[in-house]
Amino acid sequence: MKRKLGKSRNKRIYGFNSIKSMRHFRVESSLEFEACYHLEFQANISSFEAQPLGYEYQSFGRTAKYTPDFKTTDRHSNQEEILEIKAEKEAHSRTFQEIFTHKQAAAEELNTPLNLLTESEIRKEPLLSNLKILHRYRTSDPLGNEHYDILDLIGTQGPIQINTVPEATRLEKSHCYRMVYDLLARGFLITEKTLADFPLNSLSLVRVRP
Repeated sequence: MKRKLGKSRNKRIYGFNSIKSMRHFRVESSLEFEACYHLEFQANISSFEAQPLGYEYQSFGRTAKYTPDFKTTDRHSNQEEILEIKAEKEAHSRTFQEIFTHKQAAAEELNTPLNLLTESEIRKEPLLSNLKILHRYRTSDPLGNEHYDILDLIGTQGPIQINTVPEATRLEKSHCYRMVYDLLARGFLITEKTLADFPLNSLSLVRVRP
């Protein structure tokens, strides 16, 4: 009972390339697409999957089929969890909440907890925009000498503003910025101020992750 999303006249299908999961996912709403950015960079998640294998549940005296929006795997415990993505208005409706509790009860029996991720959590700014920047510049290439030069500089002088790194390393500005953002995306660097509360830009202070 695993859904496969193809072309649709009624719905736009969104594609997300996940380096973390080494997969290209197809999702059927902009909200699910934006949720991918959070799952890609959530530190406690080792991998995730869109439209995973579903299950049956009992609701109002009948058997229904359900395919979650995502399945995640915890980095430390390997515990799998599944996620439902919903817009705020629908998530707070009485009908949805009643059915969702039935889905949760069935998921618990399968030892795979079901949780809800809502629009307000997914589209919180500036976090979402910051995650999109990190995803844009994230690569899977091996670290090169220039990456290590940047890490050595920031490790010695940090925390420092991103806009001071090009001159100090004698790297072309746009190229240097791309590598700094790549190092941030991979977790080698972190920002002094949280990405949830402050926009990521050339004035951001960064340092080497301890």
